[in-house]
Amino acid sequence: PEVVEWYAEEVLPAAAADDRVNRAWLLETTFHVEETGPNLPQLFAVYESREVESGDGVGALDDVYIPDVGEWDAAPGPVERPRTSVREVLANLWFPSDGGEWWCSIRIDPIDTDDARENWEEIERWYTFRHLGETLVGEGLHQGWRLGHEVAQSGPTALHDHFRWAMYEQTKQEDMLLHVNKEPLQPIWFRFVDQESFGRGYHRVVGRA
Repeated sequence: PEVVEWYAEEVLPAAAADDRVNRAWLLETTFHVEETGPNLPQLFAVYESREVESGDGVGALDDVYIPDVGEWDAAPGPVERPRTSVREVLANLWFPSDGGEWWCSIRIDPIDTDDARENWEEIERWYTFRHLGETLVGEGLHQGWRLGHEVAQSGPTALHDHFRWAMYEQTKQEDMLLHVNKEPLQPIWFRFVDQESFGRGYHRVVGRA
């Protein structure tokens, strides 16, 4: 808890004050019986950035998003070496609100077939222009992002280098499930998405800036 408070009250606001950052969240991964796939890290910070200069490289992003070695040493408890992952926002849909206290993460890869690779734009259009909007009209859902493939990374290798991510901000932990169980996915999902790659996790918002 002390490490969470330290990051939420000191590190997150300092990083969010950088001109390249729009907003920032600190998320705590929680267990849920409907969770699918490997867990994400227990704590992870999400930074919405205006732009990433191609010449900066991930090292410059580390300077913005991650405390230096001295600051980690000052943390009130042990902290493992963090990993930085940079992804492009493909789509963002939101409704004016104070935001939710929970997030749901969805991670997918395409099926490894010629048909899926050649026609992936079809599911991209469906996900962005139909599925994302249909999902966010569900009660308790505030905002959704579609994230592209990882364009830069530093730190330890992770198990979550999925081709596409979706993140949903919601009022209660179960809000996404209520919608998912009510609105079955269309055949296009099963045609192009590798079902074994699918991951879904739940995260409590413990800090925002």
